Amino acid sequence: MNKWFIIVVLLLAGVYALALNYAPNQLDDAQMRARADATAEKMLLAINQDDYASFVAELDQSLKTDLPESEFHKYSAYIKSNYGTYSEKGFVNAIKNQDSVVVIYGLKFLPGKAGRMELYLSKSDGSGPVISYEIRPPIYR
Repeated sequence: MNKWFIIVVLLLAGVYALALNYAPNQLDDAQMRARADATAEKMLLAINQDDYASFVAELDQSLKTDLPESEFHKYSAYIKSNYGTYSEKGFVNAIKNQDSVVVIYGLKFLPGKAGRMELYLSKSDGSGPVISYEIRPPIYR
């Protein structure tokens, strides 16, 4: 009985050690980050410049279809009137889902407002086109 108790305790300790090292949805991929960073920067600068062609360049076809140029200009004006002019971003997190990656950035706008961007990239390694994006107020904790 004592031998089985020791085996069970060792097995439980092993499972516990594996669980501590398991981060199911965390993604630390430099190549994905570089692509996401460049895509987010391009989209945010396109909003500043009201440049539809640059904004939709990385979007998947369904988003391009759903966002005609006239709607983009309204969206760009909305972002500028509610947040200001984009000035910089900072990486917050990347979360890997089964078939996409969401990359979250903290944003700074001039004249001093903050925001956050959620950029959804298709494919589990983030190599696909942008399938969704959101610019929202920051979350304070």
